[in-house]
Amino acid sequence: MFFDGEYSHAVLKKPASGDFRVQEELGGHGEPQDPSPAIVEQARRVLSQAAGPLLYARVDGIERDGGFVLMELEINEPFLYIGSSSGAAKSFADAIVRTTARTLCNSP
Repeated sequence: MFFDGEYSHAVLKKPASGDFRVQEELGGHGEPQDPSPAIVEQARRVLSQAAGPLLYARVDGIERDGGFVLMELEINEPFLYIGSSSGAAKSFADAIVRTTARTLCNSP
């Protein structure tokens, strides 16, 4: 997850036992994860290609052969797994303050 372009936290989505779908409404769940700095940087490069600035984004992908492979860029109502990281709520609140301040400063 990225808030205002800054990396916040990551989760590994896992399916329920005996299933392949990872959506929570189907029994899947997300576990906190610490991706390597290289993977975070590759996800950041993906995000840099989106029109911005963005308050939040979830860069979904898989790690394959040491590299990040994009599956989906969620920028509209993604589930942000804020409860999976002790600092995520503060990071998100700080991003809201920064983006609101920028918006107010740039208003006519």
